[in-house]
Amino acid sequence: MVRIGNKHFAAIALFLLVFVWSCGSNPKQRNIAEAHLTMGIAHLAEGQESQALRSFLEAEQLYPHNERIHYFKGVIYANRGLFPEAKESLAEAIRINPRYSQALTFIGSLYIQEKNYDQAIVYLKKALENPLYDSPAAALYNLATAYWRQGDKTKAIATAQKAVVVDPGSPLFPNVYLLLGDIYKDAGDYEKAQTHYEKTLALDSTNSAALAKLAEIKQARQ
Repeated sequence: MVRIGNKHFAAIALFLLVFVWSCGSNPKQRNIAEAHLTMGIAHLAEGQESQALRSFLEAEQLYPHNERIHYFKGVIYANRGLFPEAKESLAEAIRINPRYSQALTFIGSLYIQEKNYDQAIVYLKKALENPLYDSPAAALYNLATAYWRQGDKTKAIATAQKAVVVDPGSPLFPNVYLLLGDIYKDAGDYEKAQTHYEKTLALDSTNSAALAKLAEIKQARQ
């Protein structure tokens, strides 16, 4: 058996490290990967998921260390109901960047759909630890939902109300108010439920869920 001395082993290890790093950080490959990523995002915005996924896969082949590529792959897989694949892609995005709040929030929302509220709460709290997260209302909305589904209405209400305070102008406000209406309705506080359904409709007058629940509340209060 051939033995390799420590110095030779260290030299080989260093060579391999430099080789892998240089391959993974090829500026030309990264630029092309970014172009595919940008194209994929544009396709996704147009609802062209197949073309978008193809672009993301091409980007991944060129530069697999970009967390955004894996995030958007996860978005498409989730849209198609492929939750195991979506969670795998999102987990890879988080592995590359543990502070990637969008991915942490999204995977948290998937765990809510699977009724794994404990795991959802872990990811959503982690998303909110990042002071640079520019959409905290998304994580707070999902966190409030998880608390409510667990039966903790007090935490759910406080968390949803926090979303309104810390992220003013968020496009999620109709959803947040709708959620608060549902929680108050579930708690039997029809007056507050009605107030929040009305707030939802003030921001989104065609919200069918709010319209139906408001009509139900008004009938119950007669």
